[in-house]
Amino acid sequence: MVRPCKASLWSLPEHLLCEAFALVDFQDRATTLPLVCKRFAELLSTGSAAWAEVAWTLQVQGHPGVARCCGFLTWLRPRASHLHKLTIVVERVAAAALNAIVLPDMAMAALQVVLVAARYSLEWLKLVLPSTLHLGTWPVEMPHLQTVSLAALGIQCGRFLQAMPRLQQAELYTPEGWPPTFATGCEVPSGITRLVMVPAPSRLPECVLKLRQLAYLDIGGGDFEPGAVDDALPHFTSLRTLALDRGTLQAVPRQLSALTGLQVLSLHQALDGAEIDRSSFAVLSCLTALSTLSISGCALHEVPLGVAQLTTLKVLHTEGALRSLDPGPYCSNLRLLSIDWQVLFRDPGGILTRTPSLRRLCICLSYLPFLNPWEYAQLHGAAEVLQALAAHPALESVAVVVFDGDMNLSSVRLTEFLVKLSLCRPVLDVKVVPGSAFFLTEGVGAGVDL
Repeated sequence: MVRPCKASLWSLPEHLLCEAFALVDFQDRATTLPLVCKRFAELLSTGSAAWAEVAWTLQVQGHPGVARCCGFLTWLRPRASHLHKLTIVVERVAAAALNAIVLPDMAMAALQVVLVAARYSLEWLKLVLPSTLHLGTWPVEMPHLQTVSLAALGIQCGRFLQAMPRLQQAELYTPEGWPPTFATGCEVPSGITRLVMVPAPSRLPECVLKLRQLAYLDIGGGDFEPGAVDDALPHFTSLRTLALDRGTLQAVPRQLSALTGLQVLSLHQALDGAEIDRSSFAVLSCLTALSTLSISGCALHEVPLGVAQLTTLKVLHTEGALRSLDPGPYCSNLRLLSIDWQVLFRDPGGILTRTPSLRRLCICLSYLPFLNPWEYAQLHGAAEVLQALAAHPALESVAVVVFDGDMNLSSVRLTEFLVKLSLCRPVLDVKVVPGSAFFLTEGVGAGVDL
């Protein structure tokens, strides 16, 4: 006689139940599971593996939203002791009347209490807050924290970063305020390999210049003092990726020559086309490992000689920068190319013939609402472009990058073009990518063999 099995969900030990709870969506884990039974409610009311990862988002719409934020932090406090990954995003509704709403001191104090409770377990922290973060007043030691991403109206760094000896990645964003600031005498963990400061300060602080292990540095949006970038670069000889996007440069920094291992360089909207010293691009010849370059938005009109002579390039972003894609050694090894559609449509056969190794082509439809009838008709027909794309020996995918306002005007013509492209080469991966989701690393990990 076979005895019936008495095992059930309720017979599982607590640690297995908590691991199973961790797989449930956060909202259901917080609101639904505690209602199942008393045991579930008790397990979910304290710190355990069930709360190893917490991600919470709130749109603030006046003072009730602020109260909800304080309530969430109070709820999280007894559950924080086993946190490994914490994400808190508090967004203000985009209305001028709400721009003055910031988190009060009470909410910031509650957040500090949560971080104190999680200090011995937390490894990953992301905070997006409508407030100024005075991190010098947060004496919280976090011995296991490896990644911190902070976005706020203002960030003032102090002992907070010093208390993270294992920190490897730090991201500091102040998109609506002044650049992040560092207190006098402030130190940051020497093991940091990835640092983002957007917008960057006019001159990098001394504590940042001591980060000799940096492999990734993003100092976009900086209103730099004259010579500030050149003064800083020789300190970062380990860099593999450098982003100077939306800066105030009038020439490519001379001291890039010190970054002999640099693989990725982004100058997106970093150079003023009317004032650019084109001869400064010659320094790129020293970057023998450079494989990815963005000159998008720089209004260069022509490919600078310093770029044209590069033979190591595999990814090149040119949207908003060129009127033509001139021939040169740089074309031969390209795997990914982003280009304005007007440039491609003027010479599709020539451009695609000069890039025989191209795997992915990104066609950017920027400024489409301002096209004249002749240009608009080009997008409608595009027979020569379709023929050149169909005949390319290596092309695997085509992404049409559509920016705000473009899709409504061109949806019919664009759809017709994409359908024709799919029909003329069925094996080609064709898709539309919104401009807001299009980044320098679009090709990495997306089927492009770099």
